[in-house]
This record gives sequence, structure tokens and C-alpha cells, in this order.
Amino acid sequence: MGKLLVKLGVSAGTVVLAAGALEWGARSQLADRPLGFEHVWEEQEQNQLVEEYLYVGKFQFREAPPGPESNRPGTTRVLFLGDSFTFGSGVAKRADRFTDLVEAQCNASLVQERSVRRVDVFNAGINGGKPSFWWEHYQVLKDTYRPDQVFAVFFLRDGTLLPTSMMHNQELMQPILEDWQSKPLYRHSRFLSWLYDRMAQQEFSKKFQSMLRHSYLGTEEEQQEWRLQRDFLAQLADQCRQQGRPFHLVIFPLLLNLEDYQFHDVEQEIQRFAKEQDIPVLSLTPGFLGQDARKLWVSEVDQHPNEQGHLLAAKVLTPYLLKAIASSNSPHAEGSD
Repeated sequence: MGKLLVKLGVSAGTVVLAAGALEWGARSQLADRPLGFEHVWEEQEQNQLVEEYLYVGKFQFREAPPGPESNRPGTTRVLFLGDSFTFGSGVAKRADRFTDLVEAQCNASLVQERSVRRVDVFNAGINGGKPSFWWEHYQVLKDTYRPDQVFAVFFLRDGTLLPTSMMHNQELMQPILEDWQSKPLYRHSRFLSWLYDRMAQQEFSKKFQSMLRHSYLGTEEEQQEWRLQRDFLAQLADQCRQQGRPFHLVIFPLLLNLEDYQFHDVEQEIQRFAKEQDIPVLSLTPGFLGQDARKLWVSEVDQHPNEQGHLLAAKVLTPYLLKAIASSNSPHAEGSD
């Protein structure tokens, strides 16, 4: 009996020491971080880029207005419409966005082929953008930029009413946070507060993913936003077709669980729509599968793609764009309006 008590005492002491070490480590590492999820909102606000936005017509983009270089003979002008993923939210340098990488990679390939052609890309991505916004942007850019190829980069959120960043999901997140913050010792243990915050984040992520899936595959009411946005995509494709401009739909995956991706069925629904409308579609997902998703985020709490994520997207897009250019009749769609 005495030996048993000694063993129990040693085990209990080990547990206490381990818990103490975890708590000490948490207090050392998280000393400056506020309790709760306030650090998420603060970090995402700090992560917003501060730079000059440039007007094209009445719209502001993270891109210089089209200049004389885009009208040089032999130039194929490529317009990218999209949301914050295309905009490059959280990526400090415009040159590191996948659109700029695609432009550079295409031109390098054309130089190697001793071609006199060149590619000029205009990135019209905006934070929070959806096809309903892209329609308006195109009405300005079709005249000021006169693209020869049009790409709509569709992130899986774009057919839903869900915001992308956690900073803009506070209403959805708050009840989950309050539940986890009511757990024992939340306010007294740095380690437990960190652990509960992580659990809250995981619970929110599961809820977000479920709501996103239902936006495409759920009831008619749940699919209402997707039906609206796909109508705008269809109108965009039809207008481009009438103007002799090839229109392409690009699917950007959700950067979650890329080792066992859960949204192939959602992408199949988007591809089904594209096939119905005779819209060429490219999924970037194969270029991301197997990656550690967190290593592709701009920060621990912001799932926008970082520079590595943009590089992966460019690797899939570049050969597709070069093939599209090669199959077009001419570098310029003369007479387009």
C-alpha cells in the first residue's frame, strides 16, 4: 500500500510539474497577448496593407491604371477579376501576387521562345469582391483596358454570404468564444486560455465549413447567394463572348486541410455550372493538395494566401494562360468594345 501511495504521489507530482511547466511557458510566450480573441482582431487589423489605391474610372484597385505599354504591338492584355485573394490581402509586395507572377513567368517563357509577343496583366481584385461587383468593374475596364483574355478568380467564399476573415466574423464567432471563455480557469491560466481559444477557433472553422458547403449543396434557400452570383458570372461570360474575348473561370480552393481536402463536391458544383454555360474552368486545387495549409496563410489567424500560396497558384495558372494565348486568333481582339 505504501509503495502504491508513493507511485501515486510521484505521478501526481509529475503531472503538477508538467502543468506548471506548460503554464510557465504559456505565460512567457503569451505575456503580451490579451485574453480572449481580441488578439485575432488586432492582428488582422495590423495585417491590412497601407498603400495607395489607384483609381480606374470610379473604382479603386491595387494596380496602376493601364498605360501605353499595355497597347504595344504584340501585347496580349489579360484582365483578372477577383476578391481579396486576387487583390493579395496580406501580401506586402504587389509583385508577389499570383497575377504578377503569372505575368512575369509568361513573359520569361515567351522570351525563351524568341517570341515578339508579350503579356500584360491587370489585377482588378478587390477585398470582399464577388461576381456582382466584377460585373461593374468589367464595364469600366472593357473600355479603359480593353482586355484580350478575361479571368474570373472564384474563391469558394464568393458564392456565399460568409466573410473571409475572422475579423469580419465576430458575430458568428462571439457565441462560440463566450462558451469556451466560461470554462474553468480560463481567466486564471494562460495555458488553458490559449488551449480554449484554439478549441474555439476549431469549432468556428467547422461551423464555417458547414455553412459554406450548404451554400452550394443545401436547400434552395441556402443556395440563394450562389444562384445570384452564378447569374452574374453567366452574364459576364456572355458579354465577353459577344465581344470576342475568351472568358475563363478559375477556382481558388479553401486553404484548409489540404492533406484530405473536403470541398471537391463544392468545386464539382461550380464546374457543373461552368460546363452548362460553356465556360472554360481551371481549378487551382491540384497545385495545393498535400500542402500544410497553415504554412500558406499570411498569419496564424488569417487564411489569405501568403507569398508561397500565390506562387503555388501561379505555377498552375501560367501554363494554362500560355495555352489560352496560343490558341487565340490574335494578340488583340480588334474591334472589341
